[in-house]
Amino acid sequence: MDTDDFRKSAFHILQTLYDMSYGDVGKDIVIAHIGQSAGIDEQTVYDLSRHLEAKGLVNIPIKPNLGVDHSISITEKGLNEIESQQRKK
Repeated sequence: MDTDDFRKSAFHILQTLYDMSYGDVGKDIVIAHIGQSAGIDEQTVYDLSRHLEAKGLVNIPIKPNLGVDHSISITEKGLNEIESQQRKK
């Protein structure tokens, strides 16, 4: 996946997360469900989510003694990014 495709796919994941969470900051959505809705395999969703987390757009919660949960949530910064893009349309 080249850089442009990666960026578009990451934004698609963020948009899908926004839609599935109804814009609710902190609402955890299962990565597999995001992948099904976005048409992207679960591992790729996870990889893209790590990129989005590094930018502060999503949160990947860690539960004590369970390791990384297989869910993510949109952050306030992620919400602002989506809503900013929607205003540009």
